[in-house]
Amino acid sequence: MLSAYERGMRRPRVEMTPLNSEPEPASREDLVESLRLLHARAGKPSLRTLERWAAKNSGHPLARTTVSEMLSGKRLPSQMVLLTFVQACGVPPEGLVPWRQAWERVALAEGPRNGSVERLEHLRRQVTESEESLSRIIAGAERAALESHGQLQQSLTRLESLISEHRAQVVKADEEREESERSFISALQDGIRQLEERHREAERVLERKMQSIGEMLNDFEGRMDRLLKEAAERDAAPDEAAETPERPALLYGDSSIWGDDQDLSPPVIG
Repeated sequence: MLSAYERGMRRPRVEMTPLNSEPEPASREDLVESLRLLHARAGKPSLRTLERWAAKNSGHPLARTTVSEMLSGKRLPSQMVLLTFVQACGVPPEGLVPWRQAWERVALAEGPRNGSVERLEHLRRQVTESEESLSRIIAGAERAALESHGQLQQSLTRLESLISEHRAQVVKADEEREESERSFISALQDGIRQLEERHREAERVLERKMQSIGEMLNDFEGRMDRLLKEAAERDAAPDEAAETPERPALLYGDSSIWGDDQDLSPPVIG
C-alpha cells in the first residue's frame, strides 16, 4: 500500500467533472468548496505531501501555510498557486482550463480587491521564495551538522582507541618495571645471603685457625720450659759427662697445627 507521500509524488490522476458542467463558482466560498471536493477525491494528501510534490514536479512551490489558508477560505490564492494545487491533486494539464476560468470569475467578482491581487501575489511569491530559501539553508545546515557530527564521532572513536592503547602500554610498562624491581630485589637478597654465609664460614675458619695457633703456642711454651729446665740442670752439674741431648726441632710448618689455609703463615721466632 502506497504512503501518502508516495501517492503525492506519483500524483494519481483524478477523473473530475469539468467545472463548466457544474454550478459555476460565483464566489470565493464556491471555489473553496470545489477545491475541498477535489482534495477529498485525491485522498486528502497532507499539506507536507503537496508541498513536496510541488517542489519536485512544479516550478512554483506550494507553501503549507498558503494551501491551508486557501482551503479554509481565508484568502483567495494566486492563479499559479491554485493551478499547482489542482495538479498536485491529480488534475492533468488538459483539465486546468476550467480551474483557471473559475479563478478569474471569482477574482472579478471580488470587486475592489482585484486591484491588490497582483501586489499580494507578488508579496506571497516573495514570502514563498524566502521560505524555500530558508528551507534550503536549514537543510544544508542540517547536512553540514550531520557530517560534522559524523567526523566528530570518528575523531572521538579514534581518540578513545588511542587512549586505550596508551593505557595498555602504561600498564604493560608498569608490570615490566615491577617485575624488574622484584628480580633485582630477589637477586640482591640472594647476594646478601651468600655474603652472610661466606662471612660465617670465614668466622668459623678463623676460629679454627686461632684455636690451632693457641694449641701450637701452648706446645711451644711447654717445650721451651723443658729446654730451660734441662739447660739449668746441665749448668748445675758441669763435671758430669753427659751428652747434651739434641734439641727437638719445632716443625712449625706442620699442617696438623696450621691447617690447610694458605693465607696464614707460621710466626717467625728471632
